[in-house]
Amino acid sequence: MTVHRQEGQSLLEHALLAVLLSIAALAVLILIGPQVSTMFSQVNSAFIAAGT
Repeated sequence: MTVHRQEGQSLLEHALLAVLLSIAALAVLILIGPQVSTMFSQVNSAFIAAGT
């Protein structure tokens, strides 16, 4: 009879899932980051133009 520990396996699965989600989030930020920066710059310019 073989006894398997589920706690260690579950912890490893959660750690791998956290790493995968972190990589995915980083990839999205790298791909979309410049577009978001441009959008905020345009909004900032509009506020400056409206204030003068």
